[in-house]
Amino acid sequence: MKRLGIALLALLLTGCAFGAYQTWADFRNRNSAALANLRIGMTPEQVKEIMGTASVTECSMTQGVVCLATETATNPGYTSAVMGADGKSYMAWMYYTSYCAGGLRSLACYTPIVFQDGRVVGWGAEYLSGTKLDLNIH
Repeated sequence: MKRLGIALLALLLTGCAFGAYQTWADFRNRNSAALANLRIGMTPEQVKEIMGTASVTECSMTQGVVCLATETATNPGYTSAVMGADGKSYMAWMYYTSYCAGGLRSLACYTPIVFQDGRVVGWGAEYLSGTKLDLNIH
Protein backbone atom coordinates (compact mmCIF):
# COMPACT_ATOMS: atom_id res chain seq x y z
CA MET A 1 0.00 0.00 0.00
CA LYS A 2 2.86 2.36 0.80
CA ARG A 3 4.38 1.68 -2.65
CA LEU A 4 1.07 2.54 -4.31
CA GLY A 5 0.97 5.83 -2.42
CA ILE A 6 4.52 6.67 -3.50
CA ALA A 7 3.70 5.79 -7.12
CA LEU A 8 0.60 7.99 -7.07
CA LEU A 9 2.54 10.87 -5.54
CA ALA A 10 5.22 10.55 -8.23
CA LEU A 11 2.53 10.58 -10.91
CA LEU A 12 0.96 13.72 -9.49
CA LEU A 13 4.32 15.48 -9.31
CA THR A 14 4.93 14.84 -13.02
CA GLY A 15 1.70 16.62 -13.91
CA CYS A 16 -0.12 13.50 -15.08
CA ALA A 17 2.08 13.27 -18.17
CA PHE A 18 3.07 9.97 -19.75
CA GLY A 19 5.37 9.14 -22.66
CA ALA A 20 8.69 10.40 -24.00
CA TYR A 21 7.86 14.04 -23.22
CA GLN A 22 6.84 15.28 -19.82
CA THR A 23 4.27 17.84 -20.99
CA TRP A 24 2.38 18.93 -24.08
CA ALA A 25 4.56 22.07 -24.04
CA ASP A 26 7.73 19.94 -24.30
CA PHE A 27 6.11 17.94 -27.12
CA ARG A 28 4.99 20.92 -29.20
CA ASN A 29 8.30 22.78 -28.61
CA ARG A 30 10.24 19.76 -29.85
CA ASN A 31 7.96 19.50 -32.90
CA SER A 32 8.34 23.23 -33.65
CA ALA A 33 12.14 22.99 -33.45
CA ALA A 34 12.21 19.88 -35.67
CA LEU A 35 10.40 21.73 -38.49
CA ALA A 36 13.63 23.68 -39.14
CA ASN A 37 15.25 20.42 -40.30
CA LEU A 38 12.69 19.66 -43.02
CA ARG A 39 13.62 20.00 -46.68
CA ILE A 40 11.61 19.96 -49.89
CA GLY A 41 11.78 16.52 -51.53
CA MET A 42 12.08 14.49 -48.31
CA THR A 43 10.32 11.12 -48.15
CA PRO A 44 7.76 10.21 -45.46
CA GLU A 45 10.40 8.03 -43.79
CA GLN A 46 12.82 10.96 -43.58
CA VAL A 47 10.09 13.17 -42.10
CA LYS A 48 9.28 10.51 -39.47
CA GLU A 49 12.96 10.36 -38.57
CA ILE A 50 13.09 14.13 -38.04
CA MET A 51 9.67 14.69 -36.48
CA GLY A 52 9.53 11.43 -34.53
CA THR A 53 6.56 9.21 -33.83
CA ALA A 54 6.30 9.74 -30.07
CA SER A 55 3.21 10.72 -28.13
CA VAL A 56 2.43 12.39 -24.82
CA THR A 57 -0.62 11.99 -22.62
CA GLU A 58 -1.52 14.67 -20.12
CA CYS A 59 -4.42 15.42 -17.82
CA SER A 60 -7.09 17.45 -19.57
CA MET A 61 -9.51 17.60 -16.63
CA THR A 62 -8.74 17.55 -12.93
CA GLN A 63 -10.66 17.78 -9.70
CA GLY A 64 -8.26 18.98 -7.05
CA VAL A 65 -5.18 16.79 -7.48
CA VAL A 66 -7.09 13.92 -9.15
CA CYS A 67 -6.81 13.45 -12.91
CA LEU A 68 -10.32 12.75 -14.25
CA ALA A 69 -9.55 12.65 -17.99
CA THR A 70 -6.51 12.53 -20.23
CA GLU A 71 -5.81 13.61 -23.78
CA THR A 72 -3.01 12.32 -26.01
CA ALA A 73 -0.98 14.16 -28.64
CA THR A 74 0.66 11.92 -31.26
CA ASN A 75 3.05 12.38 -34.18
CA PRO A 76 1.51 12.98 -36.59
CA GLY A 77 -1.65 14.13 -34.86
CA TYR A 78 -3.83 13.92 -37.95
CA THR A 79 -3.42 12.86 -41.56
CA SER A 80 -5.40 13.82 -44.63
CA ALA A 81 -5.38 12.65 -48.24
CA VAL A 82 -6.83 15.27 -50.60
CA MET A 83 -7.19 16.05 -54.28
CA GLY A 84 -5.83 19.50 -55.11
CA ALA A 85 -7.46 22.02 -57.44
CA ASP A 86 -4.64 21.11 -59.83
CA GLY A 87 -5.96 17.52 -60.01
CA LYS A 88 -3.00 16.08 -58.10
CA SER A 89 -3.21 13.91 -54.98
CA TYR A 90 -1.71 15.28 -51.76
CA MET A 91 -1.15 13.91 -48.27
CA ALA A 92 -0.92 16.21 -45.25
CA TRP A 93 0.50 15.16 -41.89
CA MET A 94 -0.44 17.51 -39.04
CA TYR A 95 1.99 18.02 -36.13
CA TYR A 96 1.07 19.61 -32.80
CA THR A 97 3.20 22.79 -32.61
CA SER A 98 1.14 25.58 -31.01
CA TYR A 99 -0.81 26.08 -27.80
CA CYS A 100 -4.55 26.45 -28.34
CA ALA A 101 -7.04 27.21 -25.59
CA GLY A 102 -9.48 24.76 -27.20
CA GLY A 103 -7.15 21.82 -26.55
CA LEU A 104 -5.80 19.30 -29.02
CA ARG A 105 -8.93 19.22 -31.18
CA SER A 106 -8.34 22.60 -32.86
CA LEU A 107 -6.48 22.38 -36.18
CA ALA A 108 -5.01 25.82 -35.43
CA CYS A 109 -2.67 24.00 -33.01
CA TYR A 110 -1.11 21.95 -35.81
CA THR A 111 1.45 22.56 -38.57
CA PRO A 112 0.83 20.64 -41.81
CA ILE A 113 3.60 18.89 -43.72
CA VAL A 114 2.36 18.30 -47.28
CA PHE A 115 3.47 15.47 -49.58
CA GLN A 116 2.82 14.98 -53.27
CA ASP A 117 3.98 11.83 -55.05
CA GLY A 118 5.65 10.66 -51.82
CA ARG A 119 7.83 13.75 -51.38
CA VAL A 120 7.55 16.87 -49.20
CA VAL A 121 6.36 19.81 -51.27
CA GLY A 122 5.85 22.26 -48.40
CA TRP A 123 4.78 22.81 -44.80
CA GLY A 124 3.11 25.38 -42.62
CA ALA A 125 -0.20 27.22 -42.71
CA GLU A 126 1.02 29.71 -45.33
CA TYR A 127 2.02 26.91 -47.70
CA LEU A 128 -1.29 25.15 -47.15
CA SER A 129 -3.39 28.27 -47.77
CA GLY A 130 -1.42 28.94 -50.97
CA THR A 131 -2.29 25.49 -52.34
CA LYS A 132 -6.03 25.91 -51.77
CA LEU A 133 -6.17 22.36 -50.33
CA ASP A 134 -9.26 21.60 -48.31
CA LEU A 135 -8.14 19.10 -45.66
CA ASN A 136 -10.47 16.26 -44.75
CA ILE A 137 -8.81 15.38 -41.45
CA HIS A 138 -8.72 11.77 -40.17
